[in-house]
Order: sequence, then structure tokens, then C-alpha cells
Amino acid sequence: MTESVESIGTIGRPRDPAVPRPRPWGVVMSIAWVALAFEFFLDRAGDYVFALPAVKAFVDHSRAWHSVELLVAWAVTLLVIIVAVLLKRWPVAVYLNWFKPRGRDVAFGIAVIVIWCLLSRTVLRYFATGDAFGVADYRAAVAAGTSAWWYVLQWWPTYICSPFVEETALRGFMWRGMEYRAGRVAALVVTSFYFAAMHYSYYIKGTEIDPFGFVDYLITAFLLGWLRWRSGTSTVSIIAHCIDNLWINLPAVIASAFIA
Repeated sequence: MTESVESIGTIGRPRDPAVPRPRPWGVVMSIAWVALAFEFFLDRAGDYVFALPAVKAFVDHSRAWHSVELLVAWAVTLLVIIVAVLLKRWPVAVYLNWFKPRGRDVAFGIAVIVIWCLLSRTVLRYFATGDAFGVADYRAAVAAGTSAWWYVLQWWPTYICSPFVEETALRGFMWRGMEYRAGRVAALVVTSFYFAAMHYSYYIKGTEIDPFGFVDYLITAFLLGWLRWRSGTSTVSIIAHCIDNLWINLPAVIASAFIA
């Protein structure tokens, strides 16, 4: 059965014309595809590609080759999502909402995520840990011989690959199926909680649970989902997510120049 693009829950933007399309994946299968991509392929793709012990040992001791391993893992994960879209005979960009965003939507998204980062990772972090920017970790790395540029850029897969693939899978692929079957509110809620859950390793360490970490990820997820809803494209949430991840290390470099 086919229905027009507008009738299955898209924003109805001029660049997304009303063309008969097969129905998107349902709620369960949308979640299943994302779970398959992340829980199986993302975690194991690098192990399969770099399976030889000698190669694995070399990769583990080389930051550059470790980045290559991550790039391969993220690429395979994205490929799984694209295959799922192609099985439904949709144009990939349309299904995943990879549309060129309006400039004002991009500016608004960047402003929102920067304000949230300033609040959650400076003000709230300071009250929770006494360390607002991670300056101590940065200075220790510099003392050990790491340059300021490399301290930031060594994590480039986190700034580029992670936001692109995660937003494509959640606010693109999963959102499409959720919105069609259950509406936008359900799409926002489910993708946000899934985002927070898939990052559990950052706030659950053994038997210890960091509630602040969970709330941080959950609010970030809702903000990214809201930006996706407001703009009608996953591209805005991808850009905002990139800024959010860049905030992990960049503020320490900047703040170090002002904190004695």
C-alpha cells in the first residue's frame, strides 16, 4: 500500500513533494532496525574488520588507527539504516529527512544547544563537581605533551560521525516510523528516551548510577528532538548534536586561558 509523503506525517516542505511511497517501517521494526545497527554492528564492526590480533594490537596503540576503526564502525552502522530505507523503496534523503535547513533554523538550533551546554556543563556541573570546564584534565594532558589542537581534534569521530549517524538513525529513521504510526509526540518521547538509554555507559559505572548524567542526556535528547520537530529536518539536529559533542573538550581549552 502506498500513500503520499504529506499524508504520512512529513512537514510538507516544497522540497518533499507529494509522491506515492510505501508505508514506513512500523514502531517495532523501526526500533528493531536501530537496535540492530547500534547494539550489534556499531559495537562489533571494528572487531570484525580488525580481527587479526596483530592488527588489533596496533590499532589499540595508535590514536589515528583507532579513529579509522571508529570510522568503519560508524559507516557500517549507517549502512544498516540505509539498507532498511532501501528495502522500503524510499529515496534515502526523503525517508531520513536529510533536507537543506533554513538558515534561521540552524542559527536557532546552535543557540539553543549552546545555552543548554553552558547551563548543564558549566553552571550545574560546577555545583555538582566543583569543576565547570575540565581545565584540570586539559592541563594534565598538556603537561604530558598533548597540544591544545590535538586535545580537541583527537576526538573528531565524536564530533562528526557520532552526531551524524545517531541523528540519522533516531531523529531521521526512527522518527519517520514513529510519527507515521503514533504521531509526533510519540516520536519525540520514544526517540528521546532511546537516546538517553543508548548512552547508559556514561552515567552507569558498575553498580553506581549518576542521576545527573541521565537527566543531562534525556534533556539533550528532548532538545534535539524539539529542533527536529520545529525545523522539519534531521539536518538541524545533526548540526546541534555536533556542537553539543564539541563542547566536551573545547571549553577546557578556552577556559584555561582565563582560569589561574
